[in-house]
Amino acid sequence: MAAEPVVVSLHIDAPPDVVFDCFCDPATLDTWMGDRAELDPRPGGSFAVDIDEMAVRGEFKVVERPTRLVFSWGCAGTDVTPGASTVEVTLTEDRGGTELTLVHRDLPPSEISTHTTGWNRFLPRLAAVASDPTTRFGALVDAFAGNPDITPPEDVFARGRKFGSNALKVNNKIFAMLRQDRLVVKLPRERVEALVGTGHGERMVSGGGRVMSEWLVLDKASGEDWTALAREACEFVAREA
Repeated sequence: MAAEPVVVSLHIDAPPDVVFDCFCDPATLDTWMGDRAELDPRPGGSFAVDIDEMAVRGEFKVVERPTRLVFSWGCAGTDVTPGASTVEVTLTEDRGGTELTLVHRDLPPSEISTHTTGWNRFLPRLAAVASDPTTRFGALVDAFAGNPDITPPEDVFARGRKFGSNALKVNNKIFAMLRQDRLVVKLPRERVEALVGTGHGERMVSGGGRVMSEWLVLDKASGEDWTALAREACEFVAREA
């Protein structure tokens, strides 16, 4: 007989789309929960992650980006066999970040303590990874993958290296980059003024002290959608070319 579900909730200082992708991208999942993951995030797609030499296996049931994920879960050699239990993750926009609620159902009583401890161990790690600006920028870069007009960054994680080394370019012109852990985008002057006026960022200042009126440095506390702003910037720079 299944016991009462494990329920864990926490606030994450990152938008729902970034948190959602932390469950769907194998490389990112490995940074907070597993040692190796193979994921196919679509209904019926496989969910496989190795955690501390335990092979968790299941499949995605519901994939509704960026608000809800449901996947089955289990591990051979335990009281919860592969695919025998269900994990539901709900993501709600809250205070510029995300309220995450995870409900793990259909676990036998013998597995409740282990899985409660496990999720309380892993979800704070997820919060740290998702709120890291490089994770957020990496998700932005992935959103442009496959576009032949876009040149990806030399290094998404570049910090303090040559200018533009982690920039996205359209027609070989920079439209978005990560600088000092903040998003920098090129937008029309009036759009930059509007965002600065509502407290969502500041104008970029060059190394020589010149104010660059078409470049916005987004404030870390802003709830603005990084990917949406980058798409705006891409369209603006592409029109300039």
